[in-house]
Order: sequence, then structure tokens, then C-alpha cells
Amino acid sequence: MSQQELIRAPREPQIACIGNITKVMSQGKKQALVVMASGLGKTVTAAFAVKDWLMSNPSAKVLYLCHQSQILTQAKDSVFVPVIGDASRFGEYHGSAKQKNAQFLFASFQTMYGRRKNFLRDEFDYVIVDESHHAPARTYLPVVNYFKPKFMLGITATPDRTDTKEIRDVFGKEIFSLPLEEALAKGLLTSVDYRLVTDEIAMLGKIENPQRMSIRELNRKMFVPKRDNEIVKIIARKIRGVKDPRVMIFCPSIKHTEVLHKLIPFSCLYTHVFPKASKKSESMHFGMAWRTPFLQSISSTKESTFPKLTLSYSFA
Repeated sequence: MSQQELIRAPREPQIACIGNITKVMSQGKKQALVVMASGLGKTVTAAFAVKDWLMSNPSAKVLYLCHQSQILTQAKDSVFVPVIGDASRFGEYHGSAKQKNAQFLFASFQTMYGRRKNFLRDEFDYVIVDESHHAPARTYLPVVNYFKPKFMLGITATPDRTDTKEIRDVFGKEIFSLPLEEALAKGLLTSVDYRLVTDEIAMLGKIENPQRMSIRELNRKMFVPKRDNEIVKIIARKIRGVKDPRVMIFCPSIKHTEVLHKLIPFSCLYTHVFPKASKKSESMHFGMAWRTPFLQSISSTKESTFPKLTLSYSFA
């Protein structure tokens, strides 16, 4: 099944959210904030909202802003192009791409911060700010404030920042809010069972260290290998007896991912970082990952990227 077939139409609660966006736009409002828990399809919601708006504004220019180029590419290729169609109208604007004249431009905050004046302030008719809780940041807010579109939509799963900066001062009060706890209560997301698992390495009282190794060296040569082996054993115990288990392991680096890959039979590597790989080979890797019980990743992944998981493990 192709990605276009998978995203054939919005579903609840996306439909309700799109209705609210359309309503505030018809009232003449210039910006809006949408809060949706991860997994509910914020990006899909934004894509269908734009598609509806394009019916009466077919030549309008759209800007999609985010802080990570991987998220930009994934939002463009996996959601917006399948929903809107005609990939030739889409472009990216970040460290390795400068497709400035695209009708639908997917740009990173970091690149746009230094190059925003290469664009007219009203160049874009519709601006989407993904992960919009980052908007109040010192290098992001000037970009948000620079552009003066007909409408600006902020989307996030986590609207409340820990530094007391208020994103509602930028986008206004949320016009649609479905946080994680409510989505779980309504059965819209798979229930979550969080458990803290230790690596079961015993505390050592005294270590003989005649070679005067540093803490970093001790970790690398003694504790990290021991920990990795223990964690593999723990994961094996957790999924014992589970039919067709799916396991995702988040690792802090490519090197660590490769180490665990050797320790876990039939595991598959998945990451957005393929230094010498083509888009085609990445897609092949992705397809392999769907069919293997163990998956190691170092990448930030968008919702709905992977099938239902039996267990996910993240290294602190």
C-alpha cells in the first residue's frame, strides 16, 4: 500500500480540528494554535487544512517551518506531497537545500533566521510552524515575527514550556486541544505502560586501577559493554512468550547502535543519517525494519512512522 493510499482522508479527531481551523479563518483571524498529542496526526491535519484552503487559493504560497531538517523532509515527502500532490511544486530550504522559489517551501528555523530577509514579509500566504513550542526561542521568534501571511498555524503536542515563555502570546489561545491524557482516555492512542528498568549492574566498592584509567576509559572498557549485555538480556526476558514482538531501541549514537546490532540477532538498523546512502537505500532499510522484531534507531521519529510496538527502550 502506497503512502498516498494510507493518507486518503482525514479521520477523527483530525476532521474536528480542520473544521475549527476553517472556522477561525472565516472569522478573519490571522493565527491559530493547535495542540494534539503525538500520534494523532498533527502534520496530516495541517496538510488537509492547507489542501482545503487551496481550493479557493490554488496559487498561494505555503511555508512550513520546523527546527529539524529531517522532520521537514519527512513532513514533505510522507504527508504533504501525498495529500496535495505534484511533488514538483515542493522544495526545501535548510543547510543542504535552497529551493527558494517553491510554492510549498519546507524551511528550517536555523537557516531562515539568517536568510529571512531574502524573502518578502508577505511572500507566503499560509505559514505552518511545526513543534511550535520552540517559537519563543531567541533565534526562532524573529523568524515567526518577520513573516506576515494571511494565516499562521502553530501545531504542537507540548504547548507549556519550562522557561515560563508563553507560546499563546505568539499564536493565541488554542482553537483545538486534545492532549495525551485525553487521547488515551478516549482510546485514540494505544495505552502506554511506562516502566523504569535498571541495567542490574552491581555497585562496586573498590576498583583496582593500576593503569590510572580515566572515568571515560573505565566506562568504555568495563561498564558500557557490561551494561549493553545486561540490557539485551533484560529485553529478551521482557518479550519472552510474546507472539511476533516488535521492539524499538533508541541509542545515543550510530556507534552504540552498531554495537547493539551485533548483540541482538535478527535486528535491523534504522536512522535518518546515511552519509553515503541514497533515498532509495533508506527506503529499503525502512522496509526491512518493518519486518524485523528488533529495531535500533538514533533518529527522532514522527508519529505513525512505525507499526505497533511491543516494547521500546531508550538509553538515558
